Amino acid sequence: MNIAPKRPVHGQARRTNSLIPVGPARRSPAVPGCRRTGSPVGPHEEERLRALLGTGILVAPLDPALDAICQEAQHHFEAPISLITLVDRQRLWVKAAQGLRISDMPRDVAFCTYTVLSDDVFVINDMLADERFKDNPLVTAEPYLRFYAGAPLTYLKNLRLGSLCLLDTKPHTFSRGDEAELLAMAEQVVSKIAWQELDALNPLPRNLNH
Repeated sequence: MNIAPKRPVHGQARRTNSLIPVGPARRSPAVPGCRRTGSPVGPHEEERLRALLGTGILVAPLDPALDAICQEAQHHFEAPISLITLVDRQRLWVKAAQGLRISDMPRDVAFCTYTVLSDDVFVINDMLADERFKDNPLVTAEPYLRFYAGAPLTYLKNLRLGSLCLLDTKPHTFSRGDEAELLAMAEQVVSKIAWQELDALNPLPRNLNH
């Protein structure tokens, strides 16, 4: 998908990626004194986890195609951070990232665990104003996040593997048009995952003539 860059939200000047320091890939530990909330789960959680494992994407090498989609989302929405994540039973795994180098984090502090509960884009306009997230260690400590928008990676009906998400250190809104565009990009991610799964099952070149 080639989409022209969006204008800054609320007339803001164009943001750069310097808002979030990019360092070596790291885990996101718990921050002492910060309360965690339990991870919500949907009615199809066990089936979702089996589907996630069945794709092989958790153990697959990092894919440049996913990096490209992640970078496109960051540039299009002018977001400091964009991630492609997979929600496992206990952890959130990051398969592509722009603006923040992190490989995984505990599921119970991950915003994407809410995204996999619905086919809709999950938006947190201002985390400090939301009782569910105001004490989250990713909000109260580095990287001091305030905004989140995540489109679910819907693999099959009611089975969402993770999300394509945007994060910011400033609160702002996210329009219906923005949501539709992010969902379209998330569909691209799911297509790439499906191709990876197919390639793993049939490693022969697709153009091989018999």
